[in-house]
Amino acid sequence: KFKTVVCPYISVSIFCFVFFHYQYLSNLPWFSSTETSVVSSIVRMMLTGTQLLPLWFIPMIIIIYLMAPLLYFWSKKNLIVAGLIAMFWVVVFTKPDFTQPILNLLHYGPVYLIGMMIKQNYQIIIKTVKDNLFLVVFLFGLCFFVPFAYRYMNHLGVEKLYYDTLQKIILFILALYFLDGLNHKTNEGKLYKFFSYMANISFPIYFIHEIIVLELEQLLYISSLGYVIKTDNGWLASLGAVIFLVSTLIVSVIIAKIITLVFKNKAKYLIGAIR
Repeated sequence: KFKTVVCPYISVSIFCFVFFHYQYLSNLPWFSSTETSVVSSIVRMMLTGTQLLPLWFIPMIIIIYLMAPLLYFWSKKNLIVAGLIAMFWVVVFTKPDFTQPILNLLHYGPVYLIGMMIKQNYQIIIKTVKDNLFLVVFLFGLCFFVPFAYRYMNHLGVEKLYYDTLQKIILFILALYFLDGLNHKTNEGKLYKFFSYMANISFPIYFIHEIIVLELEQLLYISSLGYVIKTDNGWLASLGAVIFLVSTLIVSVIIAKIITLVFKNKAKYLIGAIR
């Protein structure tokens, strides 16, 4: 984990400090015990993951890695009850600000536990979803609708509950169900190869995609297509978002492959492992 998570975190962070935060850092004293300094700013960003938006996840996941002995101990027990309680917990304990890794651990730690429970009871869950597919889809739709609806309807009494994480957990279970057929194939078909490839390169994409997003946004703003970002046309905005997503994905994959070709096995220290 140190080689494939912590080292890439440090490498990408150094890139961010040089290219995104240099102007801010250059105006600070190198070290000070009484005011904000370069050292204190870098330490704070490294501990909270605020040097680049998606990196907020890494300080929290490092804490989870440090809890591995405890999680391994729990994995030997039946986690169905714990998983169900955890699903209730992620609804009640609202996701905190991304700059607070300890509070994020209290929200996403139970999600990790749910993942362990799903792995432990995979076949039972897949069969249950198959037997109650309509009900599961309905529950997902309800979790999707409620937080959307209360933005436009008053007095629903759900404003203080957080459904987004639960919605994603249910969506994840549905994805497992619909993609379960791929588990029984070995290097067969384009769909299998596509998902296998994306799974193998997903971690490098995670580390570098936001850098690509920021650069593409800059290019888009100064181009003749800049009006798409500000458009009120929903269809045009949706089409633009899809194209932007695909473009970000393609560029991220290309850059990840180039870094891998140049640095070979050492690339895992820069952008994470490509399995």
